Amino acid sequence: MKYKIIKSIDQYNEYCNIHEALMLKEEEALIDEIELLELLIDTFDKSLIHEKVEQLNPVELLRSIMKDAGISQSKLASSIEVSKQLINDILGYRRNFSKDLIIKLSKHFSMSQEAFSRSYPLQAKGENKSKKALQKSDLERIIGIGPKYKKILYQAEIRTFEQLSEAQIPYLQIVFEKEKINKKQIFSSWKKQSKYAAKGDWKKMEEAARMKSTPK
Repeated sequence: MKYKIIKSIDQYNEYCNIHEALMLKEEEALIDEIELLELLIDTFDKSLIHEKVEQLNPVELLRSIMKDAGISQSKLASSIEVSKQLINDILGYRRNFSKDLIIKLSKHFSMSQEAFSRSYPLQAKGENKSKKALQKSDLERIIGIGPKYKKILYQAEIRTFEQLSEAQIPYLQIVFEKEKINKKQIFSSWKKQSKYAAKGDWKKMEEAARMKSTPK
């Protein structure tokens, strides 16, 4: 069989490139091959979405979808007719998804309402409001995190030791998908370190850093 069920991102990208090349030829004899590729690609897309729904909380899921689609907060807010502030509050863990928002998002992204309905913890009132609080959670104190990785984490709204310790590894993998690092091992170390850093226990934080990684 020329084409097989897609089981990896590399295979997925390969089939997408083949599909694009065949589409440009505009030959009727290629229709069956094109449709088969579309079926395989669509099936893999759906499996990825299902995996994300299972592994990520609703906020992380929404961030991931927006990132993959290149959608800004303003564009999403305009598309589903809600305020940009609402989207900003949702992504910042300051508000829960309302029933109305869940319906709008599920329709907009053609997903089940359940994907955005699961419970998750909100940010405590007053948390991270002052510069002093942010300075206490300087992520560069985590062994393996330098200015570059700190910036990436900040862009993902992960700015404190507590937020990093609570971040799920599948979400961190999405955030750092363009970086060539041993992700699971490094993220596990970061989470362990940040758990102790949040308590100010720097000795145990250093003990938790069981790997050597170059800060970037």
